[in-house]
Amino acid sequence: MDKFKEKLKGLTMQPEDWTKLHSLTDEDTYRKVVNEYQNRERLSLPKCGQVFRVCRYYDPSNERCFCKDYCKAQRKI
Repeated sequence: MDKFKEKLKGLTMQPEDWTKLHSLTDEDTYRKVVNEYQNRERLSLPKCGQVFRVCRYYDPSNERCFCKDYCKAQRKI
């Protein structure tokens, strides 16, 4: 688990890392780690500054933008 701490902290886990982590931990611990990682990953996404939120990348449940390219409405928080 220690060898994955930096990757988990930096949000840089790869599919093969998840496979190895899953084999080293029990189901409850793995589920907790995945949920925490996904939450931090979601919070790291930029906020959308578009006035009426008319954007196909906008997620209204958490006001985050999922656009991978440059978008003038994005703003980092």
